[in-house]
Amino acid sequence: MKRWIAYGLVWAAFMFIWNSFISPLLFPQSAKLTWFNAAISLTISLIIGLLMSYILHRYFLKNKEQAKA
Repeated sequence: MKRWIAYGLVWAAFMFIWNSFISPLLFPQSAKLTWFNAAISLTISLIIGLLMSYILHRYFLKNKEQAKA
């Protein structure tokens, strides 16, 4: 597995746990956790986590190539 994918999945897992479990405990007025909300939250977390990781991977790859030149 490529490193940026692993980082993206770890970030997505952190976002999912924070948004689904920790945030409702800290802020009781937030939405209740249902299976539907959990599925939507997991999907969004995976997409955003992988997208963020890919963008950072491309950004640092470009900077690394410019530093060599």
